[in-house]
Amino acid sequence: MDVIKRNRKRQRFSATKLRRSIDGAARRGSVKASQRSVIVREISTGIMGRLRGRRTVRSTELRRMVLGRLERKSRAAAAAWRRSERKKK
Repeated sequence: MDVIKRNRKRQRFSATKLRRSIDGAARRGSVKASQRSVIVREISTGIMGRLRGRRTVRSTELRRMVLGRLERKSRAAAAAWRRSERKKK
């Protein structure tokens, strides 16, 4: 599956990159390591299941999925994700 970025370039979907970014947000949100691994597994598994069979996904859609799930699991991790995004722009 390909991820269509905002600049319309395509990038191969990476489950590892997805898990790493969720873990990083949880770490920056001061989530305990034991809880962090559960959050990463649950969110990444849910998203990959939802995307199964698709050929493409927009990065904005992927972002919405991750942030929505992070909000339900850990508001601190979701806030850390948003802070990280602001720094990249």
